[in-house]
Amino acid sequence: MSRIIVFSDFLKANDKHHILNNLEYVGTREGVQLNEQDADLRLDHPLDESCQQLAASENQKNLINSLIKQTPELKESYAYMDYLQDKNMYAASQFISEAIEMMHERDLSNEIYLNYISERPGVEKNEDEIHGLFDSAGDANKEKYLEDLKDHQGTVWRDIISLRREDAIATGFDHQKAWRYLLQSKVPALAVELGIPAADFRWCAAFHDEGHHPHVHLMFWDQRGKNGFQDKETIENFKSQLANHIFANEMYLHKELKNIYRKDLEDTFKNKIDEITDKTIKKFPDAATRNIVIKLNELSDILNDHGKKVYSYQSAEAKKLTDSIVESILSEPAMNQLLIEYMTQQKALTSFYKQDTDTYVQQALDQLIHPGKGDRKVLHNNIIAAAYEIKAINLTERVILDRSLPSLIRRIEHDVVADKNADPDKQVDAIIRLGNSLNMSTVDISSLCHQIVPDEEKVLEKMLYQKDEKLSKDDIRYLNKTYGVNIDERYRYSENIKSIAQHLVYDFISIFASSAQEDQKEVNRLRKLRHRDEMQMKRYQQNK
Repeated sequence: MSRIIVFSDFLKANDKHHILNNLEYVGTREGVQLNEQDADLRLDHPLDESCQQLAASENQKNLINSLIKQTPELKESYAYMDYLQDKNMYAASQFISEAIEMMHERDLSNEIYLNYISERPGVEKNEDEIHGLFDSAGDANKEKYLEDLKDHQGTVWRDIISLRREDAIATGFDHQKAWRYLLQSKVPALAVELGIPAADFRWCAAFHDEGHHPHVHLMFWDQRGKNGFQDKETIENFKSQLANHIFANEMYLHKELKNIYRKDLEDTFKNKIDEITDKTIKKFPDAATRNIVIKLNELSDILNDHGKKVYSYQSAEAKKLTDSIVESILSEPAMNQLLIEYMTQQKALTSFYKQDTDTYVQQALDQLIHPGKGDRKVLHNNIIAAAYEIKAINLTERVILDRSLPSLIRRIEHDVVADKNADPDKQVDAIIRLGNSLNMSTVDISSLCHQIVPDEEKVLEKMLYQKDEKLSKDDIRYLNKTYGVNIDERYRYSENIKSIAQHLVYDFISIFASSAQEDQKEVNRLRKLRHRDEMQMKRYQQNK
């Protein structure tokens, strides 16, 4: 249940009847019954608390259903939530009265609405003033705003910001001063969200301290009548800013826990990727990670050969496969438990300003797996880094086994080039990365480079700069063209399957060898025990 509620409405200059179709029905029929027991009770006179023991009447239920059908946003009101929880006459009466009042407010013109919110019963009035209107400067000049709105030709937005009485008291927002300071600090950001220049943005508000739900009426507009657009995201962002200020103390713990669980999730995810990558390189993966290993190998084949090695710079196909790997790892039991803890804190935080937290949590989960442009991508970049590592290993293994390699080395040593226009710097760079991939010594790499660039210092500088760089497909293409060789640059997944099969055989051999070694150790131990017993028997015979 949301701890802060914002009802947002607007009127355009030509709006004369911006209200529900059934307003006339529910607003003008003074004889509408709130319950079957008392036909004299009116809409503007809600029942007292003595009716809490009586179930809501059919007339009340029908009227409430009609109101909700015509104005779905009424479902977010505290009064409606109380009605759903209790379903008694009193709760139904409170909701109907609040709904009717809100509809009347929405039907008022901007000038009348301004008068209404600043002078109606329950408003906290300014010192030495007969109204409760305030703005960015403090006590507002109501007459000036009335004059401005009289001829205004643009949209005027009208928000109602509401808290429960107990929350208003606990947080200190049960008086005008607190709301005045809050809105003066937060409303300017709303102008930015709306796309209204600060010089043209106007707003005023009034605090109503009444009933179970003290609230603020906020009006804002572009004085030129040209700019401004408010959608659901704008309203949600504004609510979030207000909630983060009003409930700062309560939200602090949830934020801290959220950050801790997020860090744990990312660290555990990284460890899992390292483990999987290690298994990919050293031994056949177990059944739980075999599918991930296969996907990582598939991903390594379609990653970009150049450019930044991060998620954002990959193809749509690579991103889709990366998302799938992230989802697979997060679904594992240990990861899933961390994910649940993290999402629980997300849900707790958003419950301060959102009604449907379950929907939001699902959206947040989808966003975690399929990140957008501005979203965090730590998990995905870990996957990309692991796939690039596999890509480099696969490429290096193919180069080492390539039959054309000896011919390439000889050509480099004797400066035999097929492309006479080859750039010496590019040649040296490619040779250094080739040597790194083959684990050649610095002396051997330097010797090859000196055939092309005699300057030892320059070669040493290049080697230091690229000490961790490995051969890429672009390097292979360049070496093939420059030296007239044919190093295989294709990626064949069957080779990887073969490699995994080989690792599996080696594991079995290792197990059998280990078992044989243990058996031999046991034999040796028994021999030593037998020898000790024999020696003890001899000593015993000698001492007799």
